[in-house]
Amino acid sequence: MFIQWNFPRKNFGHENMSWAIKYKVHGGLGFFDDYDELYWNAIFEDRTVPVVEANIIVYLPDEAKIINQSSNFEIIDDKTIRFWGYNIEPGEFLTIMVAWPKGIIEKPFLYRNQIINWIFLLIALLLLIFFFIRAYRTWKF
Repeated sequence: MFIQWNFPRKNFGHENMSWAIKYKVHGGLGFFDDYDELYWNAIFEDRTVPVVEANIIVYLPDEAKIINQSSNFEIIDDKTIRFWGYNIEPGEFLTIMVAWPKGIIEKPFLYRNQIINWIFLLIALLLLIFFFIRAYRTWKF
C-alpha cells in the first residue's frame, strides 16, 4: 500500500513535500456470503489539520471485477479504482469500500485481530473460573 501526502511548506513559497507511509491494515477485508470487500478509513479523523486533497488508488488482483464501491470514485479498469476527497476537516474521515466476487482472495483461517480477540476471551473466561472457584472455596470453608 502506498500513501502520499503533499502540502505547501510554510514560508518556502510553493514547494511541495511528500511522505510515503507504508503499513499493514488488519481486518480491512470482509468476507461475506455473496462477495468480498475492502472497507477502510483511508483518511482518519484523529488529526489536527485539514486534508486539502486525497487520492486513494486500489489495485485488485487480475481476476477481480469490481461489483460495488463507495462514493467519489472513478473506475479506471476492471481491477483499478480511484477514490478521492477534498477539504476533509479535522474530525472528519474518508472511508472507501470496494467489493468483488467471492473466491478471488482466499479467506485466512483466522485474522490477526480474531486471534487477539480469542486470547482476550480466553483470559476473561479463565479469570471468571478462577474467581468463581476462589469464591466457592471461601464460602464453603
